[in-house]
Amino acid sequence: MPEATDEKAKPFKGYTMEELRYQRAMLALRKEFCKTKVMESVHGLKGGSNRGRKGSSTSKMAMVGQVASKLLGNLNTLDYILMGISLFGTAKKGYRLIRGKK
Repeated sequence: MPEATDEKAKPFKGYTMEELRYQRAMLALRKEFCKTKVMESVHGLKGGSNRGRKGSSTSKMAMVGQVASKLLGNLNTLDYILMGISLFGTAKKGYRLIRGKK
């Protein structure tokens, strides 16, 4: 058990506007880093592909599968979380567009 101290913890009264802005800026920065990382990975994959060559036996679906597996294999948990947040926001907007605003 923790030792008793004379100082009491201050009750949490919420975040200030400055703290919220800072958190949003940090989230946007992380998303931008993840986006850059993915784009670099895609550019790296383009160099070794059979794309554009005549007689290529690789179908487009197989190519998409290869690229997706390589991209998703190199992501960490934070990348998945940020990608999910982005996709959720986009899906929510699309759903509102289809269903109509209420």
